[in-house]
Amino acid sequence: MSTEQPWVRWFPANWLTGSRGLTPTETTVYITVLNLIYEKDGPVDADPATLGRYCLMTKKAAETALEKLVEKRKLKLVDGRYSNQRAEDEIARKQEMRKTQSKNAKKRKKPGRASGSLGTQLDVSHERVGKKAHKNNGTPQPMLPLGSANAQPNKKEEIRTKKQESVANATGQKSKRASRLPDDWKIPNEWIGEAVAEGLTQAAAMAEAEAMKNWSLSAPSGAKLDWRAAWRNWYRRRLANPSGAPQPRNRGDPPDDDFRRELDRITKGG
Repeated sequence: MSTEQPWVRWFPANWLTGSRGLTPTETTVYITVLNLIYEKDGPVDADPATLGRYCLMTKKAAETALEKLVEKRKLKLVDGRYSNQRAEDEIARKQEMRKTQSKNAKKRKKPGRASGSLGTQLDVSHERVGKKAHKNNGTPQPMLPLGSANAQPNKKEEIRTKKQESVANATGQKSKRASRLPDDWKIPNEWIGEAVAEGLTQAAAMAEAEAMKNWSLSAPSGAKLDWRAAWRNWYRRRLANPSGAPQPRNRGDPPDDDFRRELDRITKGG
């Protein structure tokens, strides 16, 4: 799913009506395929083995459920890919909305000013001086030259930049500075699918993700440059050591004892 709009319209009444009569297995496969279509902004490959791992069921069970969903016209299979008409319509609507927003943003730009140029900065500075002169009975205040040591940095812009880098890092994009995971961080479905494909159950992967977030928020070394890479190291360490016994660590890795205690607390609901 595009990070520009990481959500879709969802109508509970339509879902309850449309999924009525499906078996529990068919319902699980159906909702999973729909979410994958929205995640990828298009049809998904007809791969029962991978879909079965997403749904925590065998390849045969997933294959049978997919065949039934096609028969019941909940899904359609075209050129080896599964899709859904309502999902396609929603994706097209979202793409059209993004185009409209982009056109409107271009119209709002003032002509003759290159964004971020020195001329733009000077124009903005003179406008501010004019406003200050009006407030001070026509007496303009001295204007600091660009790059002056006394010039105050834009704190709001700095905070916004740090937040943007933190969010980008937490969704798998590399950042120039290390950051912790946000308090409200939720692991992307793609990351869970990756861990499940390598051998973790979905429940174990979710528990590992929660433990990693808590570790990031509390540990002195809980900031990372690339959280996607950190997640791979995290769940692969679990796969290599399912018993939870302490193992040799690389510098910056979470302490195994703390990690296991945190994971046990989450698993037991405490």
